[in-house]
Amino acid sequence: MLRLIKIAVSALSITGCGGFGAYQQDVQARVTGLNTSAPPQQALKAMLTAPTNSASMVVTFCEADADTGACLANNTYPSASGLGGVFLPLTLELRALESLRFERNDEYFTALADSPVNQIQPTCAKIKGTINQQKQTRYLTITVPRFYCNWIGIGNVATSFTFAIDKIDPIKKQFTGYYKLSFYGTGNATGSGYFRASVSIQEIPGRTETD
Repeated sequence: MLRLIKIAVSALSITGCGGFGAYQQDVQARVTGLNTSAPPQQALKAMLTAPTNSASMVVTFCEADADTGACLANNTYPSASGLGGVFLPLTLELRALESLRFERNDEYFTALADSPVNQIQPTCAKIKGTINQQKQTRYLTITVPRFYCNWIGIGNVATSFTFAIDKIDPIKKQFTGYYKLSFYGTGNATGSGYFRASVSIQEIPGRTETD
C-alpha cells in the first residue's frame, strides 16, 4: 500500500499543471487590425467560415504567452494532465481542429479533433461546437461539449473544450484567449492556460460547389 501511495504522489507531481486555475472566463473580446469596430462574434465566425463548399477550415493551436500572444515554444500545445488506470500519467494535447465547417445556418460547427493522449491518436466522434457571445457584453466563448474518444490502452473517455476569446485578428487569421480542457472516463485529466489559434483553409478532395 505504501508503495502505491508513493507512486500516486509521484504521478500527481508530474501532472501538477492540471486543473482549471489558469482559465479566465470574464475576458473582453476585441477585434484587432483592420475593421476593429466589427462585433467580435461576427469577426470570429467570418474567420472560421469556409469560402466555398469544397473547402473547410483548419485551426491549429499553441500554448501562448498571455501578454504577447506569442507561442511559448515549438510543439507546445494546450494540454490537460491527469491519471488513467493504476496511476498512469496522462497528457492530452490539443493540436488542431480539422475539417471545421458550420452547419444548419451557422447554428453550430463540426470538426475533427487532433488531440493525442501520451502521443497516441484516439478514435473520436466528430465534435460539435458553438460560438456564443453573452448579450450586452463582449464575453465570447467557443464551447465544444462532451464528445467520446477511445484511446488504445486507455479506453473510452468523454472529452470537452472551452475557449474564452480575448483578441481576434482577421488580418493574421489568428485569435487568442484562455482555455480549459478535460476528459473523464477510464482516464481523467484537466488543464487550462492561454492559447493562440491560427486559421487556414483546407480543400476537401472530391467535393464541389454543389455537393
